[in-house]
Amino acid sequence: MATVIGVIKPMRNFAWLIRNSFDGIVAWTQTHRAGGLVEALNGLFHVTKRQARGRFCFETMRVLLLRIAAGLDFARINPHAAEPTCLPAARVRPRTGASKRRHSVPP
Repeated sequence: MATVIGVIKPMRNFAWLIRNSFDGIVAWTQTHRAGGLVEALNGLFHVTKRQARGRFCFETMRVLLLRIAAGLDFARINPHAAEPTCLPAARVRPRTGASKRRHSVPP
């Protein structure tokens, strides 16, 4: 009885996987293309959202997405384009209280 349950559970999981992925499987059999292109575009969009830095209007997103996708280099026409737009914040840990100190403070 234990062997039957041990065989049925993986088969049930496999059937569940096929049922949930059926549309993708059918699309792949018709086109023989994986979803890698869509995932790559999704990654480009996420990079664009990070570079937009809160300026979420359609024109800004469109221009940044096209610039990233095309791999344009504006340093040739604008010497300041190679410089970062904002400097990274210094990673300084604040010293708060004696409990954070490693050594005793002399009087």
